[in-house]
Amino acid sequence: MWFLILLKKMSDYSNYKDIVEFEEYLDKKNKEFNSSFESEISSETIEDNNIYKLSNSINLVLTELIEINKKKNNFNTNDIFDSKLIPNISILDYINRIIDYSKIEENTLIAGLIYIDKIAKVIKITNFNIHKILFSCILIAIKNFEDEIYSNNYFAQIGGINNEELLKLELNISTLLDFKFFISEKTFEQFKAALELMNKNN
Repeated sequence: MWFLILLKKMSDYSNYKDIVEFEEYLDKKNKEFNSSFESEISSETIEDNNIYKLSNSINLVLTELIEINKKKNNFNTNDIFDSKLIPNISILDYINRIIDYSKIEENTLIAGLIYIDKIAKVIKITNFNIHKILFSCILIAIKNFEDEIYSNNYFAQIGGINNEELLKLELNISTLLDFKFFISEKTFEQFKAALELMNKNN
């Protein structure tokens, strides 16, 4: 997973002897996960400031990924996600806009990042496509894991696009994910534990 690889590079390892110990920490966090997790991610009540800390960590990782990808030429692209110009709104502000208007839960935001992780294996993430990919992955996560879902027209306004483009983006992301939206307990807890660690170090 590119996310966990990036995290290892970006995190402070003063509390861990080496990478192996860090991975053992993630495995320990997995075993501490006691809630049922079969076909959907359980929701939980969190303080508002926690989700903004989470959005900051996601922003740091995505920004680092884009910088790394600038050095890669032999990578697939998909024009449907590309903007003609780099959007004026920053990645962090865009994530926070989605949080503010969709009332997304923390676990759902993590699920969206996991989808981005899968997409990043087949598409080169750049400053020109990150906003649409980010929005689409979070939208799919919301539709799969949230109890209350707004209309597509409302989500389109949040994303700054029209309804027709929203449907195209959603379909393309779903196709790239092979319509496999299930997230295993182990994968979810690895991402959650890694993000929690990153929050502590930033």
